[in-house]
Amino acid sequence: MRILTLHSDSLEVEAKSKAIKDAEEIKGTKQKFGESLVVFTAVEKRDEVNPDAVAENTAREVKSVAEQVKVKSIVLYPYVHLTSNPSKPLIARNIMRKIQEFLGAEGFEVDHAPFGYYKSFKISVKGHPLSELSREISAEAKAVSKKKQEEKHTHGEPHAPKEEREHIRLGKELDVFHMQPEIAPGFPFYPPNGVIIRNALIDYMKKMNKKNGWQEVWTPHVFKIDLWKTSGHLEGYLDRMYLFEKDGDEYGLKPMNCPGHIMILQRKPLSYRDLPVKYSEFGTLYRYEQSGELTGVLRVRALTQDDGHAFIREDQIEDEVSKLIEQVRHLWLDVFKFSEIRFMLSTRAKPGEEKDQKYIGDLKVWEKAAKALREALDKEKIKYEEKSGEAAFYGPKIDVDIKDSVGTWWQCSTIQLDFMGPERFDLNYTDEKGGKRRLVMVHRAIYGSLDRFMGILLEHFKDKFPPWLSPLQVKVLPISDKSSEYANNIFKKLKEMDIRADIDLSNETLNKKIVNAHKDKAPYMLIVGEKEAQGKTIVVRDFNDKQRMQAKLDDFINHLLREIESKEVTATFVK
Repeated sequence: MRILTLHSDSLEVEAKSKAIKDAEEIKGTKQKFGESLVVFTAVEKRDEVNPDAVAENTAREVKSVAEQVKVKSIVLYPYVHLTSNPSKPLIARNIMRKIQEFLGAEGFEVDHAPFGYYKSFKISVKGHPLSELSREISAEAKAVSKKKQEEKHTHGEPHAPKEEREHIRLGKELDVFHMQPEIAPGFPFYPPNGVIIRNALIDYMKKMNKKNGWQEVWTPHVFKIDLWKTSGHLEGYLDRMYLFEKDGDEYGLKPMNCPGHIMILQRKPLSYRDLPVKYSEFGTLYRYEQSGELTGVLRVRALTQDDGHAFIREDQIEDEVSKLIEQVRHLWLDVFKFSEIRFMLSTRAKPGEEKDQKYIGDLKVWEKAAKALREALDKEKIKYEEKSGEAAFYGPKIDVDIKDSVGTWWQCSTIQLDFMGPERFDLNYTDEKGGKRRLVMVHRAIYGSLDRFMGILLEHFKDKFPPWLSPLQVKVLPISDKSSEYANNIFKKLKEMDIRADIDLSNETLNKKIVNAHKDKAPYMLIVGEKEAQGKTIVVRDFNDKQRMQAKLDDFINHLLREIESKEVTATFVK
C-alpha cells in the first residue's frame, strides 16, 4: 500500500468517466471538501496476501498524521498512479472500505473520492512541514499492538464485560472451544467436547426442521464474484466479505447461504402446488469482523448458522411466519427453559434518516414486507418493539431475544422477509391460470450463530449442562477393586446404549473419585460397592450432590434415555 497525505484547505473532485466496469455507483460527478487530510492511496498486488493487516496498518498511520496536523476530517482518494503494480479493483475497494470503517470508529469524519473513475481535482495545500507526507505500508508492520488487542478481546481481559469473560473461562475449563489468534484470529477450534455439544444441537434442530417441512441441502463455501453482485452482497456487504483472485477470476467466501439456496431452487420450474419449498443448512459462513469486536465464540469470523430459506407465495407469508414464531417459542421456553423472550421488528430507516445503512430495493416493497411481518405478529398476539434502521440490507426482520439464568439478554432467532432476492434472481412460479408470479423469500435462523449460541449456553447452564448436551453423561465409580468387575460391566452396558460414560478405576478414595467426577462435570455418578455388586443395583448421585441410596440399573438407564430424548432440562433421577 502506498499513500500520500496532504493537509489541505480545500479539495474539489470531478469524476469524468468510468475507468473500470465495477466502478462504484455515484449520485453526482462533483464533490467539494473543506479543510481535511487528503490521503491519496494505491493498493498493491502484494497487499492481497494480508489485506486486513494492510488496511489496519494504513488506517493507524493516517490516524497518526491526522492527529499531528489536528484535523478531524479525512478524505480517501483512490490514486492508482502511485504504484506500478496495482491490486485487483475489488480487493482494493474492500481494503479502502476497511480503512474508512476503522477511521470512522476512531471518531474521524471520513469520506472518499469515487472509486473506479478517471478524475480531475483541484487542491489547496497548507504550507508547513507536515503538509505533504508519503508512506509505504506493508502487512508485516502488523503490529504487536494488534496481536495484543486480539488476545485481549479474545481471551477476556479485566476490561471486558463479565458475561464475555465467563463463557471463555468455562469454555477452557470444560474443553469446549479454544482460540488461537496468532494463526486464526476470530476462527474457533472445537475439540471433542465442543463437537459433542455442537452435534447434539444440530441433531435436535434437524429433527425440528424435518417435522416442520424443511429439507436439508448443502452448498459450496466459495462462489465467483458475479453471484455476489447479483445478490446485492457486493453492494451492501462488501466491507465484511473475504475476496480473493485465482487464475484471473475473482471469488468470495460466502457470508450468507441464501444465494446458494437460490441456485438449488432454480434447477427446475415451480408450480403453485409445489409451494412452499423450504431449504435448511448448517452452513459455515465467513464474515470479516473488526479485531476489537472478536470475543471468544460470541463474535467470530467463521460462524456456523442453522440457516433456512422458505420460498413461498405471497398469500402464504402470514402462515409461514406464524409457524416460525411458534417454533421459536417452543425452543426457548419449553426446551431450554429460558425465563423470558422478547420480539423486535427491525425496519428500514425512514427517508432522510439513513446514516451508514446500505439498503437495496424499492421503498414501497420494503413497506409491503414490513406490513406483512406486523400482521403475522399481531395474529399471534405478540407484543413487540419496532426498531427503525435495524433491518437487514435486503429486508425487514423479526428478531427474538432470550434472557438467560443470570438475567442477560441475547439476540438469537431471526425471521426475515425478502422481496428483493426474488427480484434480483427472477424467481417465479406458475399460478393456477398458467401465468408467472413472483416468489417471496423468508430467511430464518432459530439458534442464529451456533458458535454464539454455545457461548450463551455456557453462560446459561454454567458448568451443569443437561444430560442431552453434556459431553460426559455418566461417571461410574467403583468403591474398591472388589467391585471393579461389576462396575466395568455397567460401563460396557452404558456404552452399548450409546450413553456417554466413563469409569474411574484408580486407587483413589471414593470421596476423591466424587471430587474428580465433579471436575469432569458428569450430570450423574453411579457408585457401586460389594453390596451393589451382590444385589445388582447402583447408588446414583447427581451434580447437585443429591443421592439415591439404591436403584436398579435398568430403571436408571430408562430414565436417562427418556431425559435425553425429551431434552428435559430439570428432570433428575435423584429426588
